[in-house]
Amino acid sequence: METVRAQRIIANTLEPLYHEQLVVATNHAGVYAVPDNPPSCFSEDFRNSNSDELNTFFGLSAYPSSMINRVGYPTTHIKYYNSWQSVISQELSKPNDAFINIYSAYSESNRTAQLTVSTEFLNNLGDDYKLAVFLVEDSIHGCQLDYDLTTPTQIDSAYIHRHVLRAALNSSFGESLINDPDLTTKYIRLYNYQIPDKYNVDQCYILAYVYQTNNYYVLQSEIRKVKP
Repeated sequence: METVRAQRIIANTLEPLYHEQLVVATNHAGVYAVPDNPPSCFSEDFRNSNSDELNTFFGLSAYPSSMINRVGYPTTHIKYYNSWQSVISQELSKPNDAFINIYSAYSESNRTAQLTVSTEFLNNLGDDYKLAVFLVEDSIHGCQLDYDLTTPTQIDSAYIHRHVLRAALNSSFGESLINDPDLTTKYIRLYNYQIPDKYNVDQCYILAYVYQTNNYYVLQSEIRKVKP
């Protein structure tokens, strides 16, 4: 099962089924993400240090594979395409423990987004929590090997790469948010982030998620366009 077929499951089945309940980020790392040298159709480099760090830490070595809220860490957190829908459904059946809101003000003159990320906890929870914030770029045109094509090379030179994780705003594993959260408090974090020139800002999004520090389990995530 290669990347194109996995993306088709997301686009044709999972996103229509779960709509805004599903937040997707694709992490390009590992041996198959290395660009061709000398340059060819596969010369674009989607890798970054944050993607590499997350890929190594969570032990992702077969592609495509995924984590869904990182449930099952550290032994059964890696999920393959034939289990994605059932795991997502199981996660959505759990109580909603947190709410995240992202506010963005964008300056065209210097390509800078002023961001406010607000987190509220909805149930009494113990433990320690972190907030991770990332830049995601969507709909990037490039080449992709597609085993379903009947052409000799099976290369789609007009492939659209979706939900590509580009950079972390507050490190690969985020920052401390709160220990033993209070239900009456909104936890606010502010960020100024300049969008690199090589990214299409009209297709850029801010992804934020809150996770439990001791087991990396993601309680809630949210995504918003950089340009409101």
